[in-house]
Amino acid sequence: MKNLDSLPSDLPVPQDDGLGDHLVGTLLPNIILKGTSGVAHSLRDLTKSPTVIFFYPRTGEADVDTPDGWDAIPGARGCTPQSCGFRDLNLEFKKMGFQIFGLSTQSTPYQQEFLARMHIPFEILSDEKLELTHKMKLPNFIFQNKVLIKRMAWVISEGRIVKLFYPVFPTNQNADSVLAWIKSGKYDEAKKRNYLASAPLIEKSREGYFLSNEKNLLNPEFVFQSLKRTHWASNRSLEAVETSVKNSDVYAIYLNKHPVAFARVVTDYATFAYLCDVFVAEEERGKGHSKWLMETIMASASYQKLRRFVLATLDAHSLYARYGFELLSKEAAERFMEIRKNEF
Repeated sequence: MKNLDSLPSDLPVPQDDGLGDHLVGTLLPNIILKGTSGVAHSLRDLTKSPTVIFFYPRTGEADVDTPDGWDAIPGARGCTPQSCGFRDLNLEFKKMGFQIFGLSTQSTPYQQEFLARMHIPFEILSDEKLELTHKMKLPNFIFQNKVLIKRMAWVISEGRIVKLFYPVFPTNQNADSVLAWIKSGKYDEAKKRNYLASAPLIEKSREGYFLSNEKNLLNPEFVFQSLKRTHWASNRSLEAVETSVKNSDVYAIYLNKHPVAFARVVTDYATFAYLCDVFVAEEERGKGHSKWLMETIMASASYQKLRRFVLATLDAHSLYARYGFELLSKEAAERFMEIRKNEF
């Protein structure tokens, strides 16, 4: 049998495919999942107190070799090291006031054998019927005709996901990363966010760049100077820029902590949103930043139930069309009116 406790050095690294972007800020559904204790739990009731749930595709079996092709799937290998990482830090999480659960689509008996063999001190939940996977559109893949959840971890406050770790690599460092994030004070900041009146916190990394909607990271001076070079807001004052940033959902991409791209959304989170001030620094164009911004914004849980999402563009129609935007119909164009003033 292969050693499931260690990780080969040549494993492929999983990339962020954006399939988890909609999860942060989401209130967990009232779905019943069976745990390894034999008790069926209401997921929402179970997570009313501070909780971490880590997800994995499938754990290995004792005396059974790793299936052919498994190690070639980015992020697939490492369920045992991930689980053991949370096992070893379980008391540390408890000191911080957190309970831990594992979750996979494997059956409860299968999970019970793993729990006993690896001396796991917390429950593992089974989504064998795929109710949670389908309900929340969890990132998943199919292996040997079975649906398996992609590896990730959730930090939960009062039944709501406030932080997503996805993708996870290397798996044996997942527990350390989650615990470090909690200890840094970011959990306290995240749980204070009003998820009914602001977009959930998003933090993503890709090829040396960092994307976030945390306003405290953004220098309004950068937005001001950048807008001065646009055709639509060249006369906008710094005061107006600061006010607009304060009262919008802002998304920015950073390189070495310096912003290189920006967009903002004005919305009531219920019926209407306006996407505006999308720009990329001239020297950073052609690197896919605008697409990354749009993919992140359009996947946000905050905007999924809006009745209308609008924008105005002079020459980027093809970009926005990729994300579902289309020209106003003749009927709609005849209904819209505006009060237009010069920039100030």
